[in-house]
Amino acid sequence: MKLQKLDRRMSGHGEFSYYMEYRPKEAEEFIKCRNWCWEQWGSSCELNFWYKTKTNEHWCWMVDQWRVRVYLRTEAEAQWFLLKWIV
Repeated sequence: MKLQKLDRRMSGHGEFSYYMEYRPKEAEEFIKCRNWCWEQWGSSCELNFWYKTKTNEHWCWMVDQWRVRVYLRTEAEAQWFLLKWIV
């Protein structure tokens, strides 16, 4: 898992600024991260539903056949995430 900046080619660009991508073998780490985000910023939903409801202004996630990601809205959320998960 690595925190990365979104660009125009990626799902979520324009609404979110950062994402963490997980490999399928990192499922436990993804679940821990998603639960931590839930505790920090409240409930959210998957990206394709988020576009319709805009449930949470801070974060959401995506799980499909190609990607497993957690999206963060701004640099403030990214810094908070880095303090917990990277340092």
